Amino acid sequence: MAFMNNALDSVTCGTVLVNAVLRGVWLSSPL
Repeated sequence: MAFMNNALDSVTCGTVLVNAVLRGVWLSSPL
């Protein structure tokens, strides 16, 4: 169960990081 929680936290953290990067790219784009 602890491993599953760790995996879920990793996925959530990764998703948040990807969203932050995509948002930064979108905001810095001329479009």
